[in-house]
Amino acid sequence: MITTPLVDALNNITRDAAAAFISGAEFERENMHVHHNDGGRVSRLFLFGNLIAERNRDSIRVTLAGWPTTTTRARLNGLLELLNINRRFYQLRKIQYFGSTINNTAREISAHEWLKL
Repeated sequence: MITTPLVDALNNITRDAAAAFISGAEFERENMHVHHNDGGRVSRLFLFGNLIAERNRDSIRVTLAGWPTTTTRARLNGLLELLNINRRFYQLRKIQYFGSTINNTAREISAHEWLKL
């Protein structure tokens, strides 16, 4: 079953980094940073120097970047929450899943896979 964190339950760094990614603001704090290129048309969200989300004019895509950790899932789920996207990352028996919070359907994913939202 997929659990969904509430926006006010998100820790400050997750919320602030996700908000910067969405708004186009630069951000750097502790293990997170957001950079924008190409006149702000491309936004990238990094965790520990690993690219975990990228947005361009046409799409947003996300990845666990080979690090299926609680922190990586929490950062991406916080971003999905602020984007009002009803899908989440979770782990069950060391297997990574990405699925809907509406109908509790999910599919197994690779920790290196890029997912287009």
